[in-house]
Amino acid sequence: LASGLFFELPIIIYFLTKLGLVSPTFLRTYRKYAIVLVLIIAAIVTPPDVVSQTIVAIPMLLIYEASIWISVFVHKNKKD
Repeated sequence: LASGLFFELPIIIYFLTKLGLVSPTFLRTYRKYAIVLVLIIAAIVTPPDVVSQTIVAIPMLLIYEASIWISVFVHKNKKD
């Protein structure tokens, strides 16, 4: 469930950037905190195994990075 909800992150970031509540700079600044949060979520939803945690955490981190790029594109279009 937690991983499924995390896949909604790009859509949420799109709308928050459109509303001006989130910027790409903000997402990049707090990237290290997001990585820790992703690892904690991955540790909670997986069995106590480092391999399973890594398998869950890598796609979540890639989704976070994709959300940053989406925010960049929305921010550029909003400026124009």
